[in-house]
Amino acid sequence: MTRAHSVYLPPLYQDAPEAGRLILRDGSTATIRIATPEDRPIVREFFHRLSGESKRHRFFSAAEPTDEELDALCDSSDPRQQRTLLVVRTAGRAARVIAAASYFAKEAGAAEAAFAVDDVFHGKGMGSSLFERLVLLAVREGFTTFWAATHTDNRLMLEVFRRSGFVLQEHVTGAEVECEMSLIPTAASAARSEWLDRMFTTASLRPFFQPTSVAVIGASRTPTSIGYRILDAIVTHGFQGPVYPVNPHATNIRSIRAYPSVQDIPDPVDLGVIVIPKGAVLETVDACAAKGVRAVIVISAGFAEVGEAGKELQRQLVEKVRGHGMRLIGPNCLGLITTHPRVQLNASFSPIYPSVGKVAMLSQSGALGIAILALAGQRHLGLSHFVSVGNKADVSGNDLIQYWEQDPDTNTILLYLESFGNPRRFARIARRVSRTK
Repeated sequence: MTRAHSVYLPPLYQDAPEAGRLILRDGSTATIRIATPEDRPIVREFFHRLSGESKRHRFFSAAEPTDEELDALCDSSDPRQQRTLLVVRTAGRAARVIAAASYFAKEAGAAEAAFAVDDVFHGKGMGSSLFERLVLLAVREGFTTFWAATHTDNRLMLEVFRRSGFVLQEHVTGAEVECEMSLIPTAASAARSEWLDRMFTTASLRPFFQPTSVAVIGASRTPTSIGYRILDAIVTHGFQGPVYPVNPHATNIRSIRAYPSVQDIPDPVDLGVIVIPKGAVLETVDACAAKGVRAVIVISAGFAEVGEAGKELQRQLVEKVRGHGMRLIGPNCLGLITTHPRVQLNASFSPIYPSVGKVAMLSQSGALGIAILALAGQRHLGLSHFVSVGNKADVSGNDLIQYWEQDPDTNTILLYLESFGNPRRFARIARRVSRTK
């Protein structure tokens, strides 16, 4: 291992660089993973779907990749020779590639890098995120330099390289430009990576804390049920937007018109609170995605906390949420509270609604969360937000800390965590945030 590798920063992501969640500039998400030979049909379809200009930037012609090129792109069996990352969303019930990034070994320590992004997703920061992930994978295999060739009019990709913070040399020949980048990290590259992570993560969490409308899927007429208690809490504490009960067996709940499905709601919905049996959660997430819901809180239990079958169901839930570009709090959680007068949302079944204050709290335990809410009330301590993360399948403590770092209504962050998904990332973020919070 060279000296450059020994100082290379660990990834800033909750997941591994080769698999997991990718957040876009608009706060939507996707799944990122290594290409396999089984992906050949959807990779072919992706390149076929690209505009002529995008194909020209990627392949230097409008022609699509040959069968041999497709085989090479989907063969990541030898990462010292080549590797391809795919960004995948769900289209209907099928996986659909929306971006791809590859490196190919050229010579000792150097690799050629190539990128392509679905034209619909240009300008959403995907090129920068893919570049960072590809760098992490290449450095792991001993590469210290990336080389890339493109056209001088490929403005978006050139901006990715120039803004990355890595040392870059450009050589222009006619209408083409060759870029050579050192993969040794710099203070600028680390700052750029942290900034992107913070901005994109914050954007992805706004639908939880600043929703303009909420649907309670599983709202009930039975006062003792959780579905009734959550709807009642939202209405009682004065949510500043419309709330839509969803129940196929009721026309009105708490004198509010109810809808048989979230898709039957006539107006847009930002946040869905899901309080239904676990077996119906996956299809409900599909319905929320079809409606354009940007974030969901899954109160329902019966997932990773109950054994192997539950873990598999939770894996499918996360895969589905990311495939639809959404974010998820839970499952198996108490819910969320935000006290800001512009929002006033109590999307939880906590019997306690705190006063307005500057403390944001995360609890992985619902019972302890309620106890601390009670103690805060006794001490006349106000809260800006309270989040019960439950199984922490998607939204994590690291995500929430970064949101609260940007929140002017929060100056103190209180966490009760039973596990760390990425301890190094937590330490880095907490060190930074504690300078101002």
